[in-house]
Formats: sequence, C-alpha cells, structure tokens
Amino acid sequence: MDSGNNSVAKIRRVFFIKNLITYFVLLLVPVIIFCLVAIAVVERDVISLIETNTNTVFNMSGASIEDMLFSSSRIGIYVNTHADMLIALLSVFQNGYSAENNPAFVAYNNFLDDFIASAPYIHSVCLYKEDSDYIVIGGSVRRINGFGNEQFMDSLAGSSGSVLQKNNVMLNAFEGRGTDVITFITALKYGMVLAININEAYVCDMLDMATQYPSEKLFLADSNGEVITGNHVFKTQYPLVSQESYLRQSHDLLEGNYRLVSYIPDSVVHDASHSIFLILNLVMGTAFIASAIISLVLTRNSYKKINEMLKLFEKNGGLDDIVIDPVAHFDMYHYVVESIARSYIRETRLKEKVVQGELDLTRTQLSALQYQINPHFIFNTLQMIDIAVNDDELRSEASHMIGLFSSILRYSIQNPSQLVSLEEEISITRMYIRLQDLRMRGRAIVLWDYEEEEIEGLNFIRMFFQPVLENIFQHGIRPDGQVTTARIRLKRFDDFLFIAISDNGPGMSNENLLSIRKSLRQDTPPSHHIGLYNVNRRLELIFGPEARLRMLNIEGGGLHITTKIPLQKIRNDTF
Repeated sequence: MDSGNNSVAKIRRVFFIKNLITYFVLLLVPVIIFCLVAIAVVERDVISLIETNTNTVFNMSGASIEDMLFSSSRIGIYVNTHADMLIALLSVFQNGYSAENNPAFVAYNNFLDDFIASAPYIHSVCLYKEDSDYIVIGGSVRRINGFGNEQFMDSLAGSSGSVLQKNNVMLNAFEGRGTDVITFITALKYGMVLAININEAYVCDMLDMATQYPSEKLFLADSNGEVITGNHVFKTQYPLVSQESYLRQSHDLLEGNYRLVSYIPDSVVHDASHSIFLILNLVMGTAFIASAIISLVLTRNSYKKINEMLKLFEKNGGLDDIVIDPVAHFDMYHYVVESIARSYIRETRLKEKVVQGELDLTRTQLSALQYQINPHFIFNTLQMIDIAVNDDELRSEASHMIGLFSSILRYSIQNPSQLVSLEEEISITRMYIRLQDLRMRGRAIVLWDYEEEEIEGLNFIRMFFQPVLENIFQHGIRPDGQVTTARIRLKRFDDFLFIAISDNGPGMSNENLLSIRKSLRQDTPPSHHIGLYNVNRRLELIFGPEARLRMLNIEGGGLHITTKIPLQKIRNDTF
C-alpha cells in the first residue's frame, strides 16, 4: 500500500509541474513568433499604404500640373492657327507701339485676358522675338531695354519646341527682386517665342497640399532628372544631403517628358510599426498575464479532479490493482485517452467509408455519363461518314473525316474523373467543327471569342462543347438558306469563368425551351436532348450547382446557352 501512496504522490507532482511547463513553453514561443511576424506585416502594410497614398498624390497633383501645361499650350495653338494674329504680332515686333491698335492684336489681348482670368496660377505671359527691339508682356508692348531681367531674356533666345524651366522674372527694371516662376516656353511661327510664367509659389503650395506626410519631399523634374521645383519641405532640404534613407516613388507626366518624384523617409515606416508594436506588446503582455492566471486556476481545478480519481482508485484497492502500460505509468489520462482514441478511430473510419462511398458513387455516375455520350456521338459521326462515302462529292473527304473522328473518339473515352486543360478541350472541339464543316458545306460557321492568357492554367471536363455544338448543327440550321453563325465566348473574371454559346438559327418555341429546362433538372436522363442533359449533369457533379447550364431564346431567332465555373474548382486536375 505504501508503494501505491508513493506512486500517487509522484503522479500528482509530475502532473502539476508538467502542465505548468507545457503551458509556458507553448505560450511564450507563439507570442515571440507572433510579435516578429507582426513587425514584418505592419511594416509591409505601412509601405503598401504609403505607396497607395503616394499614387493618389501623383494622380491629384500630376493631373493639376498637366492641366496647367495643357491650358498654357492653348495660347500657342490659338496664335499659331490665326494667320492674321501672327501677322499683327510680327508687326508689333517690327513697328512697336504703333501696331497696338491692330484688330488682330486686340483680339489676342482679349483672348489673353480671358485665359489669365481663369488661371490664377499665371504670373505673366510674354511674347519675344530675338531680332526685335520690343517684347510683348501680357497685352502691352515694351522696349527690351526697359525689361528688368536679361537672364530671363537669354533663356528665351534660341528656344524651339516646348520647354519647361525655372526662372526669376522682373517685369520692370526698377524691381529690387524678381518673382520665382516656372516658364512654359513654346516656339511660335516666324521665330517668335511664347513664354507663360507660372507662379512657383502656387505650384509649391499645391504640392504641399497634396502630400500625405509632413516630412515627404515631392518635386517636379524633367526627363533628365533636372529639378524644376518642389514642395516647401523639399526646397528647404535640397539637395538631399541627409544620411537618412528614403522610400522613393516616381510618376511620369506628359508621356515621360516630366516626372513627379516623392521621397518619404524610412522613419515614417519605422515610426508607424514601432507605435503599433508598442501597443501590441502592451496587449500581448496583458493577455499573457491574464492567461497565466487563468491557466493556473484551470490546472489546479484539473489537479483536484484527478486527485479525486486517484483517491477513488485508492479506495478500490489502489493503483497496484490497475493494469497500466509501463511507458505511461504516471499518465493518469492513459485509459481515458485510449478509450476516446478507439471511439474516435471507429467513428472516423466509418465517416471515411461513407465519404469514400459517396465519392465512388459520384465517380461511377461521371463514368456512366462520360461513356453514355460516346455511343450517341459515335452513331451520329458514323452516320455522317456513311453519307460521305456514298456521296460522290464528299467521298474524297471520307479519309480525313475518319482521321478526325479517330482523334476525337480516343480523347472522349479516356478517364472521366481526370480533367483536361481547357486548351486541349478547345483543340478537340476545333477538330469536331472541321468534321462538321466537311458535312455542312459552309452552311454553318463557328466563331471563337477569348484571350489566350485568360484560359491558361484552367482545367475542364471532356466533351463539353461537342454536344452543345451538335445541337446547333442538328437543329439550328436556318431554313432560309442563310449561313448559321455560332459564337463561343470565354471570359475570365475574379471568381469564375464565364462561357456563352449562342447562334442565330431558327431557335425553338418557348414550350420546347421550358421542356428542355425541366428535363435538365431530372435525376434520370430524358429521351431527347441527352447530350445537353449529360453536359449539365457532369458540370453539377464536378463544379457544383452554380455551374449548371442556363438557356434563353434570342429575340429574332437563335439560342443562348451560358455557364459560370468557379475558378477555385476549375484549377484542380482531378475530381
């Protein structure tokens, strides 16, 4: 009896210590892993969010800048397309103030006034001709020697095409300091140059309002990387001499001639993840302490229950009277676990047998459906070949028809539970269409509508298209002698593959259509349209009820058949 008491005491100690150690090991390891993964996930999500926000910034500010430049280019287009205005401007550059009253020059002033009134970002508009003593500023004519900025004049000389550059403009010589502008230069006809000066401060304010982060540096550069302007944060820290690393993104404008560039310090990413990580640690620490207390209470309760079980064993003769496996001598759950395991195994095996039985039944049904369609197809095709052999015009094609028939037959009798690639199913269908073309003599054509990349990697059932097309070739030929056109459309969406087959044949009555729909829902094959029933039944067995065929009459004649195949099921190659 002493040995039994010693065993009980040892069991109690081992049970209590083992459960506490197991708890701490199993809790601490997942917490550490979870924290490390959380850091990586948070930083990834923050970077993704930053990239999304930056794309929004690019779209907003880029559209505004492009709108400015497109609007500015309207002046050059307007002037270049009005010959009388060009002549008037040439007269101004030759004769100076005496040409200001020219009606075409007045029309130019009116157009310019309307444009500037609608564009608050415009500082000034200048017209320049290199060999002239005059310059046109807005709607007034001035002598060049009275204009305040020779450097600006030098930037206009020799300009061709369209150029965007940074300048400082003084409209009058007496100004102490000019205004920082971004000049959009456009070469006009007859050597004239149009310069539209955009207030740089306006662009900087716009870029400031578009940025999402206080430390974000957003600037506009040309295709060579030369900086034109940027937001105030960028201008105060240009060039980038900081040791801090940046998350850089860029966006092309005007077909790549210009580029918006964003620099966001990595500290934005780390600060966000660090803040979230601190909150996560606080939550996890609280959860850890709470879980430890709860686990301790539950362990003590379990210990009490096991202790009661052990006392019960002691009252009935002690542990020595119980047969315990030597390996599990101190495992008080041994008998309970063994009993539960045996019950679970029996139940699991029973369920597996039931599931396997259902699966075998479904495969049997698929095999029956697959092999059911073969005699129907073989009979119709052999009948077609027989007609060809006895027809003088078709007899030469009989050998080709037999070859096509052999390839299609070999394909159709293979394992019905094994799906094939959608490309292979389409290839076999094209063989069947060629076989029918030899018989139909151009009375029916089949058009395909799909993109190759949309069907790559997708699997499908065998002989899906053939019964549907056979129904068109048998019953959809137009009685008026016109060509029957069938169209097969395949379109891949996010969750499903959409297939539509339609024709412009005579169609069918509403009564016949309702009868076919009803027959497709039966558990047993109907006497007519067995091919459509077969296809519909196989689609439901493999891909589910959402894949069943849907049939509609087309107004004016013809039939429209569709199905939607879930993509998560169409990627498996076996049922």
